Amino acid sequence: MGNRYLFGKPKRNNARNAVITGAVILSVAFGVFMNLADEESPDDTNLIANAGVAVKNQNDDEKINNENEAKSKNDVVTRSGEAYYLLKEAEGQIELYHYDESGSEKFIRMTDIPFSLISAADQELFKQGIVVKDESELDNILQDFES
Repeated sequence: MGNRYLFGKPKRNNARNAVITGAVILSVAFGVFMNLADEESPDDTNLIANAGVAVKNQNDDEKINNENEAKSKNDVVTRSGEAYYLLKEAEGQIELYHYDESGSEKFIRMTDIPFSLISAADQELFKQGIVVKDESELDNILQDFES
C-alpha cells in the first residue's frame, strides 16, 4: 500500500496555530485601542480652580446660532418699523408668517409650494427667507410658485 498522503503526513499543530492567531488578534486590538482618538478636551485637571465654571454643552452653541439667526430675520422689522410677510423654508415646507410693526411673529399658513421641486437658487432664497412688503406682491409670488 502506498502512502495515503500526497506530500507526507500532515502536522497537527492546531494548538500552536490557535495561540499565534490569538496573539496577533490581541496585538491588533490593543494597537487599535491605544490609537483611538480620545475626546479632545482642555486640561481641566485642576478641579478646585474650575469649580463654578459653567459646563458648555454642544447644544448650547446650536441654540445660540438659532437665536442669532431668528434675531437677524426679525431685524428687518425692527429697523424699518413696518409690517411685512415672510416666506421661509422649515423642514422641507414653505411657511408664511406675518410680522407686525412691533416685530411680533404670527404664523399664517403652510403654502402649497413644492419645495423639493423648485430650483436650487429659489430654494436658497426660501431658506434665507423672502420678505414681502404688501399683499399684492405676496399674491404674485404665491401664484408664481404654487402653480
